[in-house]
Amino acid sequence: MPAASPSPPLLQARPLTVHSARVTTPVRYVAADGQRHTIPRGPCLIEKMDGPVVEVIWGAKGQNCTTLPIDDVENAEARGDLVLLD
Repeated sequence: MPAASPSPPLLQARPLTVHSARVTTPVRYVAADGQRHTIPRGPCLIEKMDGPVVEVIWGAKGQNCTTLPIDDVENAEARGDLVLLD
């Protein structure tokens, strides 16, 4: 019987382009302008973009967003700072 291959990271394994998620611990990131910002606790959407990046969208009306490396989001998920809901 062949050995089972390791499963790919969650965001890469799912067929959806947009995921519902919840930030459980504020996620810090550095914006393109070099300033540090925080994604606050609460619901968000994560959209897979071309290349190794995702767009994170949050706010009551989806008025805030940033593009982050997929590795940063997967690390936040592994730490429990972000939970994918679908």
